[in-house]
Amino acid sequence: MANQQRPDASRRRFLKHAGAGMGVAALQIHSVEARHAAEVRRLRAERGASLQPWITGDNAGAASAAVYAGEGNLTQAGIEQTSLGNYSAEAPSEAYDEPLTMEAVAGPNGIATPFFASSS
Repeated sequence: MANQQRPDASRRRFLKHAGAGMGVAALQIHSVEARHAAEVRRLRAERGASLQPWITGDNAGAASAAVYAGEGNLTQAGIEQTSLGNYSAEAPSEAYDEPLTMEAVAGPNGIATPFFASSS
């Protein structure tokens, strides 16, 4: 599962930077990371894992809760997406990525914290 969480977290991290001045470069990296995440899911499915190549909601279990926090968001550009038609709550959560903040990724309790060298 950790092999799946890394590209998912990376994809969301670069999405945050797209709106913070990195623009096109961040979107290009986000696109590559999204393809990596989908490919990891496809390979896992080939080996018998029951999953889709996209994220549905933010209920990925306790071990990966921080990686998928906010993925259940149904509002984009201020519009509640399920109000646009006969859509389930799953459809908009699968259609959009939610960005991760630097604090969520590299803060004291961030997703990447276990990978940082300890200074003690």
